[in-house]
Amino acid sequence: GVRLSVDTPRGMAACPKEEGRGRKLVVTVVVCLAWFVLNISIGSLTKYLYTRHDFNFPLFLTMLHMVYSSILCAVYLCCTRPNFMVTMRPLEWIRRKVWPLALCFTLSVGLGNVALNYIYPSFGQMLSAASPFITLAMTVSMTTTRFNTAAWISVPVTAVGIAFCVEGEVHFNLLGVLALLGAIVLRGAKSIIQGQLLTSPGDKLDSVALLFYMAPVSAVLLLAASAATEGVEPYRRFYESAAAGEALALWLVVSGLNACFLNVANFLVTFYTSPVALQILGNIKMVLAIVMSAAVLGNPVVFTQGVGCTLAIAGVACYTFGAKSWKVPAAPVSPGLAAGETVDKKVM
Repeated sequence: GVRLSVDTPRGMAACPKEEGRGRKLVVTVVVCLAWFVLNISIGSLTKYLYTRHDFNFPLFLTMLHMVYSSILCAVYLCCTRPNFMVTMRPLEWIRRKVWPLALCFTLSVGLGNVALNYIYPSFGQMLSAASPFITLAMTVSMTTTRFNTAAWISVPVTAVGIAFCVEGEVHFNLLGVLALLGAIVLRGAKSIIQGQLLTSPGDKLDSVALLFYMAPVSAVLLLAASAATEGVEPYRRFYESAAAGEALALWLVVSGLNACFLNVANFLVTFYTSPVALQILGNIKMVLAIVMSAAVLGNPVVFTQGVGCTLAIAGVACYTFGAKSWKVPAAPVSPGLAAGETVDKKVM
């Protein structure tokens, strides 16, 4: 957003606005750090389930995450807000506002899994590096938010840097590329929609309430997709492992708890920063993984990865310290409208 500077007279206490900005900065940093930790841990847990337990059912796993999120959010809201269930939003509001969000999430997961069947993960990461730029363009086209030149420069620089960071053979397949591009666009649309639901005065929700509304709808959609593509095998294995008290069931529960907190963190990052910043954080996670693997594990870093990390960090610094956004004024009321009538131009 646009930065404001407030000069405090000598000898006077800090302005309340400055204190408020300081608190918000601290909260934003904490939320982003929590997002990083939860994102890395969910990736490790998922890889562990895939490799150690041969539980390679991504749609079922994501559906299970949504089920856990629904239950935990419902318990939390009932305990902290006794009247929440009485004051729930109507079904018509859920259909108009939440279903598009859940549909974007479900289709992005599905298309992402389809893409990995046709292209290498390394090539997929190169394409995914364009996510912030696509989200930036979609934000401008779908909302009244506008960005300055620094934002338009920093986002492509970050994307190019991430592309250099990725090592691996570029295995091109048209169907895989189209599926992944579809997933990227849908992820951008999801970020924009959730940003509007979290900040729009008419719809404003907190992160837990939004997850409470979205998770059951997403779980139903993912259940249908999982049943159609993965069959009954993941359901059978989950039931048998739970009945026998095996470790698989325990790790699935831990993964579900992690996913619930990560989903809340996703919404919080969007609320305290922006949909574009959320996509940039996803790219920075890849840079941190390279740096940590080199520092902790001693893995070699090739020249192109060093160049990529430098470009990505420079792009993020440019976005953090130079990017500004603002809302354009609403369109004037048409002379043909009666007094008190307005034209609603917000796109959902």
